[in-house]
Amino acid sequence: MGDSDAWRGVEGPGGLSFLGHLADVDLFDVVCRMRNVGFFGTQPVGVYTVILVSGGGFLHRVHREESFVDTMSAVVVRPGDQLTVAHPAGFDDRSTVLQYAEEPYLDLAPGARQVSDDLFLRHRALVAACRRGLDPVELAERIDLLVHALAAPERSARRDGRTMRFGTRQVHRRMVDRTVEALGDGGYRRGLDELATIAGASRHHLSRVFQAVTGMTVTAYRNRLRVRAVLADIQQGAPNLRELAHAYGFADQAHLIRVVRGQFGRTPGEIRRLLNAGTAGDTAADACE
Repeated sequence: MGDSDAWRGVEGPGGLSFLGHLADVDLFDVVCRMRNVGFFGTQPVGVYTVILVSGGGFLHRVHREESFVDTMSAVVVRPGDQLTVAHPAGFDDRSTVLQYAEEPYLDLAPGARQVSDDLFLRHRALVAACRRGLDPVELAERIDLLVHALAAPERSARRDGRTMRFGTRQVHRRMVDRTVEALGDGGYRRGLDELATIAGASRHHLSRVFQAVTGMTVTAYRNRLRVRAVLADIQQGAPNLRELAHAYGFADQAHLIRVVRGQFGRTPGEIRRLLNAGTAGDTAADACE
């Protein structure tokens, strides 16, 4: 392990760049520009892998478990899992991929899980810091804190112990996946009635199920998705907030700034400086306790 040749995954249209290396894990930035509506090319996973989505979205299936993942999501797969993906919306999907030489010390169950705002900033800051260059000690600490934060909700859910019938859980999960896919595919501009029609449910039923599955309303989820898209564009150098506000369906620049400040407690300019400095998420240590 140690450079792009260490990649142990499927290669396809897009790009692959090496971000960092430790004795037990390699870190990659992966871009996929494939558009395949159906699932394509089932591949056995060779290494323990954590995928943090940084742009776009795609369907993934491991064995019979299927879900749509986007920038609100991370995916864990284990050696021997049969993984296949689909890109029905044709996004330029971008992900940060951690490939472990052996299973991490944290017990992360395979499958998709939600990424908090604090974890999102930690992820973006890690990538920015890797591109500038990190010594092995800081890289190891950042990765360990990131994975620890990713496992925190899972540990809480195991303590909670509440269960739901598998069939019902699957139906609800598919309803939410269809809704999330439609949100991104529609440029975050679809109304709730249209989303409900796509999901195959009434508006009221969709609202209840969506909040039960994700822990937030459709509106809150949409706002988080488009704010993360805005911040990704800002980190890539987009200077004009007015144009970004229009592109992502905000009423105006002031509305965009209010939503970002409400979500992160900082203005877009302040977050740009944090990301460029590689310190974003360092003040969110509570997420890792």
